[in-house]
Formats: sequence, C-alpha cells, structure tokens
Amino acid sequence: MPEELTSSLHAFKNKAFKKSKVCGVCKQIIDGQGISCRACKYSCHKKCEAKVVIPCGVQVRLEQAPGSSTLSSSLCRDKPLRPVILSPTMEEGHGLDLTYITERIIAVSFPAGCSEESYLHNLQEVTRMLKSKHGDNYLVLNLSEKRYDLTKLNPKIMDVGWPELHAPPLDKMCTICKAQESWLNSNLQHVVVIHCRGGKGRIGVVISSYMHFTNVSASADQALDRFAMKKFYDDKVSALMQPSQKRYVQFLSGLLSGSVKMNASPLFLHFVILHGTPNFDTGGVCRPFLKLYQAMQPVYTSGIYNVGPENPSRICIVIEPAQLLKGDVMVKCYHKKYRSATRDVIFRLQFHTGAVQGYGLVFGKEDLDNASKDDRFPDYGKVELVFSATPEKIQGSEHLYNDHGVIVDYNTTDPLIRWDSYENLSADGEVLHTQGPVDGSLYAKVRKKSSSDPGIPGGPQAIPATNSPDHSDHTLSVSSDSGHSTASARTDKTEERLAPGTRRGLSAQEKAELDQLLSGFGLEDPGSSLKEMTDARSKYSGTR
Repeated sequence: MPEELTSSLHAFKNKAFKKSKVCGVCKQIIDGQGISCRACKYSCHKKCEAKVVIPCGVQVRLEQAPGSSTLSSSLCRDKPLRPVILSPTMEEGHGLDLTYITERIIAVSFPAGCSEESYLHNLQEVTRMLKSKHGDNYLVLNLSEKRYDLTKLNPKIMDVGWPELHAPPLDKMCTICKAQESWLNSNLQHVVVIHCRGGKGRIGVVISSYMHFTNVSASADQALDRFAMKKFYDDKVSALMQPSQKRYVQFLSGLLSGSVKMNASPLFLHFVILHGTPNFDTGGVCRPFLKLYQAMQPVYTSGIYNVGPENPSRICIVIEPAQLLKGDVMVKCYHKKYRSATRDVIFRLQFHTGAVQGYGLVFGKEDLDNASKDDRFPDYGKVELVFSATPEKIQGSEHLYNDHGVIVDYNTTDPLIRWDSYENLSADGEVLHTQGPVDGSLYAKVRKKSSSDPGIPGGPQAIPATNSPDHSDHTLSVSSDSGHSTASARTDKTEERLAPGTRRGLSAQEKAELDQLLSGFGLEDPGSSLKEMTDARSKYSGTR
C-alpha cells in the first residue's frame, strides 16, 4: 500500500511489546519490536506496515481459518466507531465483512441495515484497498441490485443479482461459475470479488456452486483452494442459506457429476397438498392461498381456502386449469388474515422442473423457506406437489379433494390477493416488464436484453459486464500477500504434472459435453420457452 495512504489511516509508532502480540496483517507473533497505532492501538510488524488495510479507529479480531482470512469491522455502524468483536458465525448486522476466501476469491458483504451514507463511505474504502492491492485486475460479481455507484467505482463489474433469501435461476448459477473460471484462468493476477448487500446466503450459493463446478475437473494444485472454500462455506454461510438455495446447489452438483439427469418431459401441476394445517389464527384457523411463479413471473393465483380446526389433517389446493411448468418454478403460499388487509407468508419453495423425476414431489418442513423456522407450521407438516404429463384430470384422484368442510373463495379481485411482490423485480435491478402481468393473463411480456451488450473478455455473454469509463485498463504490479492458498488458475500443464492414479481432468470431448450442458442445460431461451408454453396451452384449451 502506498505510504501516503497508510499514513492517512494510522499514526504508527515503534513499540517494544513485553507481552505476546499477534500481528494484524500476517497473524504471526510480534517478537519484541513492532509498531502500534497511537489512536486505535492496531499493532503489526514493521515489515507489514505497507500491507495494512484496516482503517484507523476500528478495532477488530482477525480470524484465520485454514485457507482463508477474514477482515471484519464495524464500519457500517451509524453510531461513533468503537471496538467490536465479531462472533465466528458472522451474525447479520455487525458491519462490513471482507474475507479472502482463497488468495484470488474475495467476499465483501454489507448488512441490509447499513445506512446509504455508511455503505457509500465503506464502499469507497474497500475499492481503494482493492485498487492498491490488485490494481484493475479484479472482477466484481454483484449479487445484489444493480447500483450506479458500485459500477462507477469499480473498473469491471458483472451484475448477476437476484432477490435476497431466494435461489437464483439455474442458468444464472452456471453463468456465474463460468465467468469466475474464465476470469481467473485468463491471467494469474486476476481476482474475483463477490459483493453482496444483505443476507450472506447468496454468497453461500456462489461459493458452493463454484466449489462443485471446479471439482468436476479438479487438480491436485487446487486442493487447498477447495479446502478453503469448503471451510468458509461450512463455518460462515451454510447456516444462513435457505432450503431452496441449498436445493438448487445440490441439483447443480448432481448435474455436474452426472448423478442426476435433466428431465425434459412436460409437467402439468394439478394439486398442491398441505399435510398438517398451519396455525396462523386463533383457534387453529387458516386461510391459505398460493401463487405460482415461473422465471419469477406470476402464472397462477388460487382461491382462498377457509380451513377450520375440524380439518386439521390436510388441505388440497386444486390447480384449475392444470399449469404447464418448465424451468425455474416458485410456489409461494400465503395466509390471508381475517378482516385485515394483510397477509402472512406460510411457506415458499423453489425447484427446477429438470430435477423432477416422476410425477410427485414432497417437501418436509425443513425443506420449506419461511416455514422451516416458523412454529406456526407443524413439525410433521409437509407440502406435496402432484403432476402429470397432460392437462387432463388425473384418473382416480378423487380421494385427494377436500371434504365439504373446506370453503373456497374464488374472488381474486381483492388487491391483496392479486398483489405481486416481485412485479418490478429483475435479476439486475432493471424493470423488465413492458406490460403486466395481471393474474388473469398467462405470462408477462418480457423485454429481451440486446445481444450486443458487452461482456467479460473470454467469459459468457449472457450477463453484461460494465467497464466503467472512469477507469483505464492499465496494469499495476500486484501484491499477492494474503498467502492463504495456491493459485486458483487451471492450466493444461497442471494435468501433465499429476502423478499416475491421480484424478485427471476432463477429456476434450467431456469438456465439450460439459460446456454444452452448462450453456443452459439444453433449455431454450426463456422468452421462447414462455411462448412455447403459451402455444401448448392454446393447443389444449382451443384458445389464444
């Protein structure tokens, strides 16, 4: 770090330490002589002074797991700065968290409650540190909403965000993995910065997905990197992920390993059955209704089911007409409060139709977003989805229907029922709707992105990367001083050094097949998929 930058952060003085002190940079014991900041008492070796990145006034506990290092601070607090010790679980809301997961993969997260002023201030500090350490050799993967200030401050950025606490589309997971690999392999000085504002579950999705992605053609040289990613995932972010997020990562892992085959058969959803009645009103009363989403666009809204305590065992929500589903699907179930203009989320679940084998899915309480940690949802409760290959009524399904004690209100003109909480949302923060959707229509009209959008050189073109006009592409010397892992880049020569019996990389044919698989898993363009499903429904219903 330049001397003028260091001096602006700390007022160091030479100090003889009588007691053992850990260096804030290299985490080694300071034996005798070192330096200490007059203001915040930050201590390190004299030789490590140029590598200090912690701003003055913040006292932190530096954690180092095998293969990673974490810099956590209270920078995002709106109150005056004071010493703060973070727990190993990285609890939400404590402040800016910057972690070198490996030598070339960095995670930067900000709490959702951080004020805009604090966020911008600390974003500038982080950017200054990244530039001093890596020059313009870092790529920012933004997992949150698209932001002009983030784009302006950083030379290369990919906006690949999706809603907090949700799973990303399957093809987006593949795009992120391929972008990381392409960027890291194109230059040994390249690093990836994973940026997120809000819950760290999204960081968990990206790290665990990339861990499985690199494991497909893993080499011995990457063993420490994989260990570091696994350690970070287990210790820091696994507990913060939603069941649907973990389900998507498991599905991607199965596809990559070949243990799961993509199901391309048409699926019509006929029934959503709740086994066990949630207790959302006094007396065991529940008034559930659900909304179906495809590619985050609403395609169906059910009636409101009035269920009393005399029907505690199950609720069968009939999907009429049966819905043809393909790709990324979300089922979100609400409880409509009695005589109140509010609604509560009972559960949310996401899945990809390619993972459905057969014509049924069952999700236990632990598999449901929201419900997994809600005492109002019974511990024995589960959600069952019943599909078929055609829209016709399933023969012999009469026993699934509710008895006469369940009353259904089909008055979906209620704004509370029709309201779509995702209507202005897109993956990168843009409003993609040009019309609708209204729940009475089948699909929203979606504006496609221009195919001429710029992309990362050598990387996938599906999601644009922004090169800020405020930065040039000049190359600076890079200090790779984190010293936590081997380089993440894979080269053709890596496989040549493997000893006999060591797991080899993929053959040229296998790489080509994998690349084809990851280019969308054989799924068509989302826009054309919607059109095909609309055409298919028209064929069955006889209407356009």
